[in-house]
Amino acid sequence: MGTNTSDLPEHCLNCRTPLQGQWCHHCGQKAKSQVRHFGSVFMDIMDTVFEYDNRIWRTLVPLYFRPGKITRDYIVGKRARYVLPFRLFFVLSVVSFLILQLFAVPDRIMTLDTSAGIEQFVQLDTPERVIAERDRRLLEVEQTITDLLNDEQSTANDLTVRTLEAARSAINQAADRRLAELEQSSGVSELSGLAESTPGMPEQSEAVEDTDADGGIVIDGVSWSPTDNPVQVSWLPDRGNELINSWMEQGVQNLEQVSDDPRQLVESMLSLLPIVLFFMMPVFALLLKGFYLFSGRIYMEHFVVALHSHSFLFLAMLIALLLFTLQGWTADGSILNSGFNTLYWLAIWWIPLYLLLMQRRMYEQGWIMTLLKYCAVGIVYIFLVVFALLAAALISLVSL
Repeated sequence: MGTNTSDLPEHCLNCRTPLQGQWCHHCGQKAKSQVRHFGSVFMDIMDTVFEYDNRIWRTLVPLYFRPGKITRDYIVGKRARYVLPFRLFFVLSVVSFLILQLFAVPDRIMTLDTSAGIEQFVQLDTPERVIAERDRRLLEVEQTITDLLNDEQSTANDLTVRTLEAARSAINQAADRRLAELEQSSGVSELSGLAESTPGMPEQSEAVEDTDADGGIVIDGVSWSPTDNPVQVSWLPDRGNELINSWMEQGVQNLEQVSDDPRQLVESMLSLLPIVLFFMMPVFALLLKGFYLFSGRIYMEHFVVALHSHSFLFLAMLIALLLFTLQGWTADGSILNSGFNTLYWLAIWWIPLYLLLMQRRMYEQGWIMTLLKYCAVGIVYIFLVVFALLAAALISLVSL
């Protein structure tokens, strides 16, 4: 599929410089004209596809099995055979988070509409109807949990079960609030005995305490309010304080919505994770620069190490997730099940070992010094990532 040099013009069609190959060395334009027969264009497309396909495999295999190999090659100038570091990181991160969203928030949870039932409690006018609706909703949640845990083909995980348990808690709270409202409006004390006769119902005093109209935020002994008792930071301008109180108001409003359906917060956080890691990438490179200050490497070399390290993490996560899924599809106790389980744990333990070997081969220091710096960089970076994720959670809560 190579290019026939006899088809090339003698001079660049753009700047008229004499050509010495398929590209003009003066202006960079490709020598071959883009206006040509479809067959020629198709052959060029096939050349590009197969060349890029080979480049992907030449990148992914050493990326996973040979710590530091492609990073060292890239830094010394052997770059044409590999996918560019940033492009590799971008593609693997997008694929990873798309798959992560599918596994973290299964479609079967989306079919459980608890919000509709919660809104319906407000329309019920007797305690008996409230309790009947609550029990019906709780039975639906329990049945969904049982089906997910008993289904061998299900991708249910701890997050799935916790989401359903949060839905169960939201249903109980909505029913409690409505029962408390009915008790206050009618003055019928028998409601307490009725609630105690039904499993899963807390005492009415607890329900009333949970219904703080201001979301439970107290400032100087007074419930927070964006208008009557706002947060005031002395060194911020008025516009800054207005923004803080506006964000708090939005967060309080969304908090009840999230308690009814935690899936919304999970989806919002997952959508922010690529942005978080993107901005943490130069921070990780800066940590490497600081801990290896006298290595003689410039910052961009550390940045390439950071790109390849995170690309490996995404690839390792995909492989571990694949092995975990394959294990779930096989019968317990079978040879295949044991094999996939062994490979899964090997893939998990390979992650920290790989990163240690990569750091050792890239910076070529002794094992003791490498291990100390590896632990120090890891602890600091994990702390920063956790802090960034907490910030992402707050942003997600405000921006729902």
